[in-house]
Amino acid sequence: MPQLPGKIKSILKEYFTFNRRERNGILSLLLILIAIQIARVIILNQDGPEIQIKLLEQAVSEVESQSIDRRTNHTIATKKNNIPAIKAKIDYFNFDPNTISKEQWMRLGLSGKQAKVVLKYVAKGGKFQKPEDLKKIFVISEEKYLQLEPWILIKQDKRASKDDVISRKTENPEIINKPEPFNIALKVLELNMIDSINILQVPGVGPAFARRIIKYRRKLGGYTDLNQLKEVWGMDSSRFYSIKDYFTVNDSLIEQVSINSATFKELLQHPYLDFNHVKIIVNYRRKHGPFDSPKSFMELETLSDSLRQKIIPYISFE
Repeated sequence: MPQLPGKIKSILKEYFTFNRRERNGILSLLLILIAIQIARVIILNQDGPEIQIKLLEQAVSEVESQSIDRRTNHTIATKKNNIPAIKAKIDYFNFDPNTISKEQWMRLGLSGKQAKVVLKYVAKGGKFQKPEDLKKIFVISEEKYLQLEPWILIKQDKRASKDDVISRKTENPEIINKPEPFNIALKVLELNMIDSINILQVPGVGPAFARRIIKYRRKLGGYTDLNQLKEVWGMDSSRFYSIKDYFTVNDSLIEQVSINSATFKELLQHPYLDFNHVKIIVNYRRKHGPFDSPKSFMELETLSDSLRQKIIPYISFE
């Protein structure tokens, strides 16, 4: 049998040789470990089921406690960030869109801003003659209209309907042969209510331009001036001047954003505001508090005067 070199033998002896005191300590530790294992076996054999039940109950209690803590933390975070914890319940009912209040619109699932746009339209003399007219309000999506449509009940006025006129023409041949007067109003379309299909009535506007006009209207929150059509991508001067007389603008239908409560991301979505503009507005709110009036916003000289004039119709100071 080969002999180990002296150096290696010396190292092994140094690390694996114990004196009497160390050997006694190791022996005592082994005896304690053996005693613990024996006691554990005895206890589990005697009261195993009860101990397992207690352990299970303890684990369930800990999980429930952690779940409650998470729900509590979530609630606190929700309140802190002004996030609604529970989505408002939609309560559908039969309604006439010409007469219901803001609160009733919100019961039907519209936001406060959307309800405000509809009410402004009615307050300015707009009237819904038939359920489909509600689709002209651009803040109401096609999906939302389909949800509301079965519940719309419009009270008919006493004026003669189109069907009545047709009926009278059928009974009286002289009326049929009499030409109807030209109605210039049929050529003029409300830019903030019309949909992409009706825009196709305008000479020189194809499907692509119709979609762009509607898309840019949604980004803006509505048009305040016909000249904003020039900002639609691909719109040149010749096309603009050829179509502008077919449109009118009702700026009461504008959807505004709250300058004091809108988030950085929400403000940045407006096409007139870039990152630096929004940063100036948010920093002002942080340092000086909310804007209390249009005047206080117009005094924000770090934004150009032309930008302030363009954006102010689209902001509210609630």
